[in-house]
Amino acid sequence: HWRNTRDQLQLVGPKSLGVALLTAGFVCMVFTIQFVREFAKLGLTRSVGGVLALALARELTPVVTAIILAGRVGSAFAAELGTMQVSEQVDSLRVLFTDPVDYLVTPRVLAAMIAGPILNVLCFCMGIGASVLLADLVYDVPANVILDSARRALSGFDVVTSCIKAWVFGLIISTVSVGSCSEHCMIGRGGWLCTNCCLLSCRRVCTRWDALCSPRA
Repeated sequence: HWRNTRDQLQLVGPKSLGVALLTAGFVCMVFTIQFVREFAKLGLTRSVGGVLALALARELTPVVTAIILAGRVGSAFAAELGTMQVSEQVDSLRVLFTDPVDYLVTPRVLAAMIAGPILNVLCFCMGIGASVLLADLVYDVPANVILDSARRALSGFDVVTSCIKAWVFGLIISTVSVGSCSEHCMIGRGGWLCTNCCLLSCRRVCTRWDALCSPRA
């Protein structure tokens, strides 16, 4: 069902890009303020870019992307599938000899797994750009100093690890959303799930998988 997968990619990707970039930009600005202020006291402003790049790539942007997907996409998946479950549209698919998992669940999981790493890379670029702009305008740290430090500190392993982590987070969020949806709607708690799906996904991401996927120094 590639057409259904394409429609879900439109929801997970382009329609979530704006809020993801906006959130990543402002969060990274806050980090920049803290880092540059303290590093300037120690005379280590030339190391700010490397520290920021490593923090963003390894931890910050994958988690921010996951939280945005949980709130923007996970709750939408739960609401949509919960409504279909309650209104017996899922039973209608079975009558038409169509596997509901193949038609409804798989496209959503694939869309989250594909769009997660892409959003993560774009959020990382947005965060670095916002950090460079703020450091240059407020703290008079030249942009080329930050970018050169980031280039020297960041390795291909960090980028790959960041994308893998975003891929895992996308898988977790999508499976939690569609899996819990079926369970709670069958016992009449679809409304409860729609309001708490974001919390469930964020808890899974932050307490379990973020520590597991974090690279060891």
